[in-house]
This record gives sequence, structure tokens and C-alpha cells, in this order.
Amino acid sequence: MSTTPVHIMKGHLTSVIGQGTEKLYYEDAYMKDFTATVLECRELSSGGVSAAGSDDSAAGAVGAAAPSVYGIVLDRTAFFPEEGGQSPDRGYLYILEAKTDAGNGGRSVTDKGEDGSGISVTDVQIRDGIITHTAAAPIPEGTRVRGVLDFHHRFSNMQQHSAEHLYSGLVWERFGWTNAGFHLSDSEVTMDYSGPLTPEEAAELELEVNRRIWANIESRQEFPAAEELQNMFYRSKAEIDGQVRLVIFPGCDICACCAPHVARTGEIGLFKIISLQNYKGGVRISMLAGERAFRYLAAEHGYLTEAARMFSTSPDLVPGRVEKLRGDLADARYALTGAESALLEMQADAVPAGQKNVCLFTQGLPDPVIRKTINRLMETHAGVCGIFDGSDTVGYRYVLGSAGDVSGMQQKLREQFGARGGGRPPLMQGSVQASAAQLQELFRD
Repeated sequence: MSTTPVHIMKGHLTSVIGQGTEKLYYEDAYMKDFTATVLECRELSSGGVSAAGSDDSAAGAVGAAAPSVYGIVLDRTAFFPEEGGQSPDRGYLYILEAKTDAGNGGRSVTDKGEDGSGISVTDVQIRDGIITHTAAAPIPEGTRVRGVLDFHHRFSNMQQHSAEHLYSGLVWERFGWTNAGFHLSDSEVTMDYSGPLTPEEAAELELEVNRRIWANIESRQEFPAAEELQNMFYRSKAEIDGQVRLVIFPGCDICACCAPHVARTGEIGLFKIISLQNYKGGVRISMLAGERAFRYLAAEHGYLTEAARMFSTSPDLVPGRVEKLRGDLADARYALTGAESALLEMQADAVPAGQKNVCLFTQGLPDPVIRKTINRLMETHAGVCGIFDGSDTVGYRYVLGSAGDVSGMQQKLREQFGARGGGRPPLMQGSVQASAAQLQELFRD
């Protein structure tokens, strides 16, 4: 393996858009595998010693060497790099080696990794037109390889990105808002727009996008000359230097974009808005499309069906049952608070008048009730009065009150139990993790 970058002669690497790695994903977005030659291989990170507590399973035990990764440049690739707000492709590289086939009197090229031992590609980046594949093992320069994409991942990205184009085109057409941001990762898809949308407006556009999906509109990609672009209207999420690639959904949207897209909108399958929130003077919409949307809705349906079973009702009646349950819970909490307040008052009244310090415990009472009781106790007890609300398991929040040295008790709680709190005499408050027995001992006269 060489760690010296190869010198790439001008014109040696060509693509549809300028000089660089030949980008096969522009020729065919559905290309699942390809052959290429390694032009450069260099170590991107050397295997260091894994730190204690590391989650890196490949590193093994603490102190084992972390795996190295390598940057591999090919003369051509179908792997789409991280670009345009979209996560990169992933997959494998298989080394091809020539074998003599005596029976046929010639030589054939076969996969060295036919047994599944391909070299994983975990990241793909582009710079100045040159695409670098992050691989788990080195491959010598000049080696012929076969690249195999994780096409399930690629196609999912195509579904999300094409759906975003349809939605963003509608937002521009109906409201004139530009697409101020787009993020497509393996866990979320978000679209940021320069102006506001109401939930009703967003839902109306959502339905229209699905109608365009069901219309199965054919897409196309074009690389217009500069003079042609001057007379064309198209959306662009950013300023573009050099050749512009347009992704066109006829009658729906024309947008400058570098990513692979579906051939027909019907392949998107389904489009669903997940959330909408105000963001930087505009709106941020989270969305899912295709299989991701299906899985999301299937899970949501499962939750709703289970809730309906628990309520012994039909799914459409679940919201009403939940609302009634919320009302019942609020009533129960109100009644419980009243009972707890009465109990606290009884505890306070039961404390002997001559007792100096007072320490009482309760659970789930609001601060105004606790403060009111503290003020009552301070009228008849000369020491520090404290009420602790909570439990030994989760800890306590507390209120202290005294006409005397309330700060001294606050300091003891800090020193002995690490309590946090503040306030000004005669009332101070805080939280502490200690047992009721420990706190009672602290308040003994």
C-alpha cells in the first residue's frame, strides 16, 4: 500500500460534470455494482489504543488497537458521496484477480471476495470532483475492484430526496418560499423553508404530493449549457459553480441537484409529514417517504391498535377515551392534593409546641401548600422547620424556614448530603438525595 497520493493527469478522470472521478450514478441511478481501478489508497487514521469505556466493539478489550480506515480513490464509482444535504452511499469493494482457466485456454477475472469477504465502505466524500471511499482495509493502487452498493439504502435515499423535490416545488409554486435547508440522514429527513406554513397548508400540500406520486410521473435529468440555463426557470438550494445538473419532474418541479433520483414518482410509494415547527422565521418540516414512511405508519397503527385494545374500543374512539382519562386523572390529582394537604396540616398540628426543630415528609404537594405550612410552623417553633417532598428512592425537594439560623441548616444539608439549593432567610429551598432517617437525625434538637 502506498500512502503517497497518485498524480492525476488532467483528462485522466472524467465525469459528466467536469474533471474528477467518473460518476456512474449520473449514468444510471439504479446501478448496483460496477468495476473500477484503484488510483490511490492512503491511511486516513492509524489504529491507536482504545480508551477505557469505549463502545468500539472492533477494538475488543480495553487497550486493544482501534482499527485503521483507508481513503480509496477509484477512476470511476457508482457510490454517491455525501453532498447536497444527503448521506453517502455505503457497501463493499471486492478485489478482482485474474485466474488462468486451463479448460478454456484463457484468463478470467473473478471476485476474490466471492465468499462475502468484501471490504466495507462506510463513508464517501467528494472534494474538487475527486471521490474518496472510506474503507475498512487497504487496497493497493492499480488493483481492479468490483464495487457493490447497499442498494436498499441507496433507493431509500432516492425515495426521500425525490419526495422532497415534489414538496419543495409545491411550496415554491403556492407560497413562493425557498428551500433554505435540507438534511437527509439514515434517521431523519428535514426540509427548511424561508416562510411560514400552517399545519392545514402543510397537510394540503402533503396530499398533493401523494397525488403526484400516484400519477407515476417520469423524471429526467439534464445538463444544460450555460446559454440554455439563462432562458430556463429552475429552483436551486445553493449557488452552483460550473456545470448545473437539473432534476426535472415535468409539470411539478425543476431543481438543480447532484443526487440520484427515482425514474418515476410512483416508485416513491408514499409521502408523510411527521412534524412541523417554526424555525428561523420560516418552518422546518420532518418527513418520510417510501418504505420509511410505511414502517413509521405501521408502527403508529400498532400503537393505536394496542391502545384501542386496552380501552376496549375502536381506534377512532381512542382520542376521546384518552381525553376522558386525562380529565379523570386531573380530578384524582386534585383530590389527592387536598388529602395530602390535610394530612400535612394534621402532622404539623401534632408536633409538640415545645419542640424546637421540625422535620416533616410528604409526597406530591405543590410548593405553595408546603410554604404555607412552613409559615404556620415557624409561628410556634423556635428552631428550623423543614418539609421534604419526595421519597428515599428519587430524593427530596425541600423548603426550610426559621426566624433563626436557617442558613446553618442549609449548609449542613450541603456538607453531609450534597444538597443543592438557595434562597434568602427566613425561607430557603433546595433538593437532596438522602434517606428520611438521615434527615430526621439532622433535625434532632
